[in-house]
Amino acid sequence: MKISAINYSIKHRPINFGTTKRTTYGANNIGQVIKEFYDKEYLWKDNKYDSIIVSNSTHFLRNDMPWLYIGEKLEELYPDKKHVNVHNFACSDGSESYSLAICLIEQLGEERAKKYFPIHASDVDEYIISGAKRRKIMAKSDDIQRLKEVTNNQIWKYFDIESKGEDYILRPKEILTENVHFECKDFEEGLDEIEGENNLILCRNFWGYLDEDKTIRCAKKLYEKLGETTYAIIGRFDMLGGEVPVFLSELGIDSEGDLYKEEVILKKHEGHSDGKYQDEERIREKIKFYHFKKR
Repeated sequence: MKISAINYSIKHRPINFGTTKRTTYGANNIGQVIKEFYDKEYLWKDNKYDSIIVSNSTHFLRNDMPWLYIGEKLEELYPDKKHVNVHNFACSDGSESYSLAICLIEQLGEERAKKYFPIHASDVDEYIISGAKRRKIMAKSDDIQRLKEVTNNQIWKYFDIESKGEDYILRPKEILTENVHFECKDFEEGLDEIEGENNLILCRNFWGYLDEDKTIRCAKKLYEKLGETTYAIIGRFDMLGGEVPVFLSELGIDSEGDLYKEEVILKKHEGHSDGKYQDEERIREKIKFYHFKKR
């Protein structure tokens, strides 16, 4: 687990979600954890606590992506040789972005993988992005083992590795740093910047942390961006009972097909005409239920 302990003043700085697998805790002094914030959002509205600790939890090759054949699947979605713009939102420390880059190189070869590079990795958290830009990632032994498996024990091609007690420090080599670019950016802002076709939008494992209004706005904007050769990928955490959340499906967003254990690639539903909610208040109730289940 990667932890960025940042003390914010609730009175002077708004809380903004968007980091992969983010967990936020309320604390009334440094290091004293009171309770999990995402279960008790209403407490913050009264400024009951004066600081927060933000935890960005992620690791290499998380088991909710089909890493062993992600390259093959993307080649099915993008069979021509045109460039594909890959947008990895809520990238946290970069582990997911690097995982994708490594798998594409290993499965497709460096030349074929080039059409997916550079990966545009972004996160709303300035602190975690500044760490990603320094190209230094903390890893556990499980991370090392998974990386060895997908690289045929040639992890040295991608990282310089330094042992630090029970942990490891990974320093990405040029084969990764030239192909993964980091930027501090909000998901909604990033969606506004996506244009045209041939886009792959990774927006995984954070929908449950967006507030109600932002969830609706981002869902609508995501629908508008999807197209004949533009797809999105959500994570297992984002699913609801193994299905695409209602607030996405009723807007006109379907699963593309069975990817790994659950259907997580999203496409625009061909029969959906206007892309607008028929009953937004009802959808808001669905979003409230979704947030309740996820938080």
